[in-house]
Amino acid sequence: ALTEGVTGPGSSLAGCRPTAPTAPTALPKQLLCPITQALMREPVTASNGRSYDRDAIEMWLSLGNTDFPAGGGPVGSKDLVPNQVLTAQVAAWKAAQ
Repeated sequence: ALTEGVTGPGSSLAGCRPTAPTAPTALPKQLLCPITQALMREPVTASNGRSYDRDAIEMWLSLGNTDFPAGGGPVGSKDLVPNQVLTAQVAAWKAAQ
């Protein structure tokens, strides 16, 4: 048979047991966009100091909202700064999955 000697005492596979797949780690809350509640693809920090996914906050601002979402205060500036720390954390979380 094809499997003869594969798992016998002299086999290099003797004692090997299948390992259970590792469960994905829970998605950390800080990696979720407060608007979409989804993993941020391009995290940016707004003038209120909170981070959002770029597409979500740009759409929010383009709709003429004068306050940031979820009680984030008045929109003082529409400037968005890439959040490099969150970008790295998102990449690390994805790599661990």
